[in-house]
Amino acid sequence: QFLEGSQELLAIPAGTAGNANGLAAPQLIDLNGDGIVDVAYAGDLKGNLWKFDLTNASSPSWKVAYGGTPFFKTPNLRPVTSAPAFSFHNDGLILMLGTGKSLTEADAAAIDEEYILAVLDETKFTSSGGAGSVVLDSSDPVSVGELVHKSLSSGADGWSLSNDVVDYTTKKGWYFALPVGGARALSSPVWVTGTQFRQVLT
Repeated sequence: QFLEGSQELLAIPAGTAGNANGLAAPQLIDLNGDGIVDVAYAGDLKGNLWKFDLTNASSPSWKVAYGGTPFFKTPNLRPVTSAPAFSFHNDGLILMLGTGKSLTEADAAAIDEEYILAVLDETKFTSSGGAGSVVLDSSDPVSVGELVHKSLSSGADGWSLSNDVVDYTTKKGWYFALPVGGARALSSPVWVTGTQFRQVLT
């Protein structure tokens, strides 16, 4: 929808204005299946992954979670330019995302190391039904140090991902670096099964 001038339906500030940033497309999630969006996640050009709490029935009370701080920061603050995918997990939600951008002429020649990540948000919720009935439990932001660092190697049959086990009692997900300089994730991942995903790289 095109809105000329300051005619936004609702503005929820994330980060600091005027710092040459930009928010990617959000992932909207209906936690209790009532057809109403409860939370949203979106990355930005500064490597932040933001969580938006939309559970209140009154839209002016919608807010950025964690007191306005990011839920997660990518390794080396690499940019996120597509919506994360998500899957329900016993302990909350798994957010899967990739890093990289192709917005300027300089980006075309960049060979920065980019990443694929899966991050656990341990927020659980209760619901009594109806608008504004979802109540989120508290959770904490996640850091890269809480993820298992997997490795991706190239072989005759393609790339092979290391089989490092992720113990979700002590860790909050996993990540790996793309092994080819200049490779980047510009589209959202797609879950194939509970443990398999597909990511198109550029």
